[in-house]
Amino acid sequence: MLEIVKLSTTKTYKKGEIIFHEGDPLEYLYIIHQGHVKIYQLFESGKEQLLRILYPGEFMGEHALFSEKVMDSYAEAMEETEICAIHRKDMQNLMQSHPTINMKILEQFSIRLDQSEKLTGQLSVKDVETRTASYLIGLASDNNSNDIVLPMSKKDLASLSRYYTGDNQQKVI
Repeated sequence: MLEIVKLSTTKTYKKGEIIFHEGDPLEYLYIIHQGHVKIYQLFESGKEQLLRILYPGEFMGEHALFSEKVMDSYAEAMEETEICAIHRKDMQNLMQSHPTINMKILEQFSIRLDQSEKLTGQLSVKDVETRTASYLIGLASDNNSNDIVLPMSKKDLASLSRYYTGDNQQKVI
């Protein structure tokens, strides 16, 4: 962790500020230190599709570690957010000397793959209303309360509910 801190740069983003755009070079691994970030895609029709919401300790841009592509989505701060960014080359060097980092990244890939497989099944058998209800029930269960505070805007909830997998622990698709 100390080596990552030494090699990373920290930046603070205001609510609504874009962290990266579709088409930007994919050069950094971003780690959320404080705040929340939404990852979404924009379509030619102007429609925004929420892909996932990231919380402190989670990361994005991990594809930069394995390929030289461009971003295919947008990242936006949902509130004041502090992010640590580490360049691909620096992270690749750390991964060679600290294999446990590789395991953490593979664990996250595995979680996202599992959620994608669940998503495929749920999209074919559940309607939007059922997925939304499942999400809200999960929030209430996680908080041990019938009072629910949405961790996102209603617009984002509607977008997420189109593809919600039923797993409140990781809201990743």
